[in-house]
Amino acid sequence: MQLSDYKISGKLGEKIIDFDNPALITLGHFLNGNVRSEQSLIRYLTNSRKLRNNWSELDTIVQEQFDGYWDSEVLEAFNVTGQWFTFGGSEDITVYINKANQYIYNKFLETETVVEMHLDEFIDILEQWQAIKNR
Repeated sequence: MQLSDYKISGKLGEKIIDFDNPALITLGHFLNGNVRSEQSLIRYLTNSRKLRNNWSELDTIVQEQFDGYWDSEVLEAFNVTGQWFTFGGSEDITVYINKANQYIYNKFLETETVVEMHLDEFIDILEQWQAIKNR
């Protein structure tokens, strides 16, 4: 996904992205919240690349770095099956990964669309966001 049709605003070097496309509102919340600081952005990029480059060792990484896969209660609460884990987040928006398809999911509010994308696309978006922030 190419980041386009957006406006950048902000003050004191803090860039905020606003998408014209309503389907990208949740993605905007994530970029403006979870990865607004350079430190958080670098952490998400590093962790995402580590997962992509070491997918064959995912079970070990999930246990050591992300507190394991969801148990049956959490799977039921989210109405999903399979092997899922919480990749990161804040009290407002959390990022989840499904092992079966390497897809990232996140949601901000019940009324908003779930952002769903492949891990490679997620990394690409984070890299684009980093380039936008560094302009």
